[in-house]
Amino acid sequence: MNILLLANKLPYPARDGGSLATLNIASGLADCGCAVTILAVNTSKHYFPVEQIPEAITSRIRFRTALADTRIKPVRLIRNLFFSEYPYNAERFVSDRIINALGQLLDEQDFDVVQLEGPYLFYCIPAIREKSKALISLRAHNIEHEIWIRNARQSGKHFMRSYFRIMAQRIRKLETDLLAAVDVLVPISGRDASIYASLGIQCPIYTATFGLEKGKYPVTAPPPVTDLFFLGALDWRPNIEGLDWFIVHAWPLIKFRFPYMKFYIAGRNAAKYYSRKKSDPDIIVVGEVEDAREFISNHAVMIVPLLSGSGIRVKVLEGMAMERVVITTGIGLEGIDAHDREEVFIANDPDAFLSAVTELADNAELLMTTGRKSRRFVMENFDNFTICQGLLTFYKEHLRWSG
Repeated sequence: MNILLLANKLPYPARDGGSLATLNIASGLADCGCAVTILAVNTSKHYFPVEQIPEAITSRIRFRTALADTRIKPVRLIRNLFFSEYPYNAERFVSDRIINALGQLLDEQDFDVVQLEGPYLFYCIPAIREKSKALISLRAHNIEHEIWIRNARQSGKHFMRSYFRIMAQRIRKLETDLLAAVDVLVPISGRDASIYASLGIQCPIYTATFGLEKGKYPVTAPPPVTDLFFLGALDWRPNIEGLDWFIVHAWPLIKFRFPYMKFYIAGRNAAKYYSRKKSDPDIIVVGEVEDAREFISNHAVMIVPLLSGSGIRVKVLEGMAMERVVITTGIGLEGIDAHDREEVFIANDPDAFLSAVTELADNAELLMTTGRKSRRFVMENFDNFTICQGLLTFYKEHLRWSG
């Protein structure tokens, strides 16, 4: 089967959840015997030369890119706010270069499936319909409008709350219109599937969660709990909001109980975030790490204090796969059906974070057994090859149905 993935960002280097989700499903489909091509927007913000992608990847997946300037421009943002029905974060990705590159690809090769990695390449659908008989799939990494609704609830500024609500309304309409235009929907979690179904969509739905390749996550014994760590993009609003909340409300309680404790924060675009946190010598912002797995292995307890966001948190799964205990909020665990105090610790307020850290710091056996249960849970439920086999079966069924 020939499959084309359309992505609004080149998924290499795969250092964030979205890139990992795209690259892993492409790799899994290739392992299942598919010929996989990725056409991606090579943005100014995340630009990477395609020729530098390792041969181990390009020998299995063909890459095409189109350059696009997706930077936020204040004048265009204001114009969009008052004179457009589309959300600005979708409008930024509209590109003639992508349409031209897509047209060339569709002229060169017949694809059985064209899979949109998220809603922001919605404008490509007419070009696909014109040149191809492919099954069009929307792979939804999250529920975009839900992120903006939650951003509005967390924002303390009236103007920002109003803006987020406007964007949420526009994105919900975009997602609803898009769901009427595609042939099938592939959400990343059962929870997301239920929410999409509640919108009244008619197309077939198949949940294909994020998958891990087992051999890429080695297990090492956790070090003593002398520090906590966070790993995630520091230019993604839900991460910033969650960290700010944790540092203001939970961190002082933890430091009072454990004066020696340090908090390591890793993620891309850390410079601005660091400048606001450097006054506390025990909060160490290390920036973007070259090897996320090595960083995880050097620490024992992962903190994921999300108060907004949507979809599934890939870094939570990666930490669990390496037998690291994760303390997260209920929102941080959405899409992952792990059990509180079995495979993870759920903490929705500062006292609960303190309680979880105290239990783990005082009980090495609890730290070890919870880590082992975490890895077993992930390996049983998030195997990439198994997930892609199921998705491929779903596609084949609907190719026959549509043909």
